[in-house]
Amino acid sequence: MLKKALKLKVKKSFIYSRVLCVFIISLLVGCGGTTDLSTRLDDYLKDLNRLEILSISAPEKRFPQVLLPSHSMKQQVLTQFDIGLIEFLSLQQCDLGLLVGKKNSVLGKVMSDSQRLLYEISVIKALNECEPESSELKQKLSSVSAIKRRELAKAYANAVYNSQEADVFFSVSNGYLPLSENQSGYQSLRISLDVIAQLGRVINSEKSAAFILNSGILVDFESHFKAINDSEYAGKLLLSLIILTDYLNVVADNLTSLTTDPGFCRGPMVFLKQQFKRHYIELIQPYMARVNRTAYEVLASLAVIRLSSAKASTELTAFLNQFSLEDESQIWSLYQVSAKRHAAQWNRLLRACQLF
Repeated sequence: MLKKALKLKVKKSFIYSRVLCVFIISLLVGCGGTTDLSTRLDDYLKDLNRLEILSISAPEKRFPQVLLPSHSMKQQVLTQFDIGLIEFLSLQQCDLGLLVGKKNSVLGKVMSDSQRLLYEISVIKALNECEPESSELKQKLSSVSAIKRRELAKAYANAVYNSQEADVFFSVSNGYLPLSENQSGYQSLRISLDVIAQLGRVINSEKSAAFILNSGILVDFESHFKAINDSEYAGKLLLSLIILTDYLNVVADNLTSLTTDPGFCRGPMVFLKQQFKRHYIELIQPYMARVNRTAYEVLASLAVIRLSSAKASTELTAFLNQFSLEDESQIWSLYQVSAKRHAAQWNRLLRACQLF
């Protein structure tokens, strides 16, 4: 009986091990078979190269010329104000005393840059509304309020560019924008960036802190930074635009050498049209359309945010220039040019061979 039980136990253990192995192998195969943008573009070149007259080399993988600078190069320094014990005690009758106490607490000293922005706006409002008995203290508070309001664009820049969320958002370590239509909408990101851009406009318009707090823009403000963090978008966008630009250009360069004589149009061009339709029309172009739709909104919001922020360091300025919608030397314009060159070459061949 004992021997039979042992055999049954060994058999169950063997079956369990086999099932576990199959599960692990399935995971590994699934991971290995994942298709990303670079694979899809390589497939495009591979099938075009099946035609003997073409030998298109894949461009070398490259990264953005400028990476997000370190925190010390992004940090905007805010003026520090000291409040003596007697002054602090006299402020207990208004909200300012509570806010000063919060800032001096253990948690207050390690607050994030986005929390610091909210704190600064609340402090400015409290400074304006506090009515201490001492006229001298009142004058001092008024002076501090004016300085803090002028520096609010600095606190805003710190929140947007110098936060942990920004590090993830701008990172180029997270690959390309996803191919899946269900994952490429980034609706929450677009909404959040629009809200942050709206706040920048209000700050830049010199509206009062009370107006900002009552506007509703700051409701659930931290959630917008979570959306930025979760998207990992900006770095992925740069990488995607770079690789699309390079591949579209290399295809366009090679198509320019093709001449459209009758023999070419009857044979090779028929094959090329099939690959053009299969890879570009059905897969790559729809992906580019999704990229364009989201990217234009995101880059427009980033432009507003940048205009509303305090002047950035030379290093951060060089990095942010890469997201320009208008600078012809930057990747968005270069990508648009490559897409037009690529389309123009296919248009030339298809029209000449009357294969529309």
